[in-house]
Amino acid sequence: MLHAVELRKAVLSLKRQTDGEMGDFVLSEEHEPKEFSKLAALVTDPFSLELSSKKISTKLTQEASRTARELDDDLRRIMSDINSLAAKISALMEFETVFTELEGADALMKMLDFCIDEAELSFPEAILEYMKLQRVFFNKKLFVFYNLKACLSETELSLLYRSACYEKYAVLLVEDRQRSALPEEKTVVVDNDLCVF
Repeated sequence: MLHAVELRKAVLSLKRQTDGEMGDFVLSEEHEPKEFSKLAALVTDPFSLELSSKKISTKLTQEASRTARELDDDLRRIMSDINSLAAKISALMEFETVFTELEGADALMKMLDFCIDEAELSFPEAILEYMKLQRVFFNKKLFVFYNLKACLSETELSLLYRSACYEKYAVLLVEDRQRSALPEEKTVVVDNDLCVF
């Protein structure tokens, strides 16, 4: 099974490059080579998309803090009310207690623990949300998926392609076998002899 060995080597090379190591692939923009790890995201398991990772959670909290500044008057009033409530609770307790007053949007936003509502997302929507998060927060421009076609119906795949095209996501699918091509796809086949056609 030479095919399996070569496919594994190619996917491992992509993985190493997304992790910042050297590899066999070159990513360029306007004929200028770019650092693969900075611009590409590799998904080998689309069932385990990191929509709630620590990095994403931190970025969502930062985004919530930026957004909250647009509601500055409401934010100040609410934080004042929370601090007043905490002072009343502290005074009513039979122990001598103190509390940490809320100061600024960051503390409140961190307490609210914003996250992506994964339960409301279909499988294709979760993939699109992943790409959006990666592009907005980490400046990823190329999304490489391994065997994604095995996980989606033709209708879902076609809708995913249309949405990705609308959002201007660059998507590369690496498949272990040739499946029926959709009109939105540009297919390149690498055979067992590593010939490209």
